[in-house]
Amino acid sequence: GIRDDLVTGVQTCALPIFYDERIVQLPGCFQACAPLAAEPVLPASRADCGLPAQGVVFCAFNNPWKITPEFFAVWMRLLQAVPGAVLWLVENLPAVRRNLCAEASARGVDPGRLVFSPRVPREDYLSRLATADLFLDTLPYNAGTTANEDRKSTRLNSSHQIISYAVFCLKK
Repeated sequence: GIRDDLVTGVQTCALPIFYDERIVQLPGCFQACAPLAAEPVLPASRADCGLPAQGVVFCAFNNPWKITPEFFAVWMRLLQAVPGAVLWLVENLPAVRRNLCAEASARGVDPGRLVFSPRVPREDYLSRLATADLFLDTLPYNAGTTANEDRKSTRLNSSHQIISYAVFCLKK
């Protein structure tokens, strides 16, 4: 397996108990991403993104195939618990919108609380990321590059957070 201190931590002496394969240590980080822009990306306006003026904006800009039924159910419970909040997603295909809206409705959530945006050029994408209040991750296929891009887009907004699996381990 490929390893770096960011992914597996610095406790290399404990690695053999967690991994069966031989571990190859990489210097720095294994994930190759475009460098940070010289200037932080300014957030787009909510109106420009088709978002409501008020309320929490949760986003999950991972590829839609990464959204499992279990995580989508958690996100729907989250929308039920946060009045006025919306979930902002990428629409790759019309079937994505149709299926996720049907699933939201089946879980008692108004499909209008799902906001879909098409894929856009990278700078526009980074600007949109900075507009969201909270990034929701997926499992077992996590955000990876998407989370790294989120980190790049939010240098002006240090309160922006990514919620990952550890928080979602709560029972219904």
